[in-house]
Amino acid sequence: MFASMTPAIKSTKADPTTTPATTPPRPATRTPGRSAIQAYLDVLTSPLPRGRVADVETLRAKFAETSDTVEKLRLVQRIHDAQHRISASDRAKLEEAFIAVAAEWGAANKITWAAWREMGVSAEVLRRARIAH
Repeated sequence: MFASMTPAIKSTKADPTTTPATTPPRPATRTPGRSAIQAYLDVLTSPLPRGRVADVETLRAKFAETSDTVEKLRLVQRIHDAQHRISASDRAKLEEAFIAVAAEWGAANKITWAAWREMGVSAEVLRRARIAH
């Protein structure tokens, strides 16, 4: 009645259509330079503060002068934000590190000009990195 009552045994042979020559390479996600790419893109995609940027000393002076606890709380947050804002020189260093590795890293990961631009990388930075349009 039944052809066979033995359970099917899965073949341990490798799939003949998938060989090292036909298997697509894995993306090079952990290549050297990834951290420079990550740091620069993080700066580009982080929101910029709105309004005038006050320096930390001015904010501390205002904090010392006020007795309003809610205002003190707001000032503490503004002091914290000001201390952690990336300076223009730091941004320039991140940009230079990005330029040094972006072409090679982008090619290894098949990143197009359009993808870089969509992430906020300027055309000028891409030209400096020698990434073709």
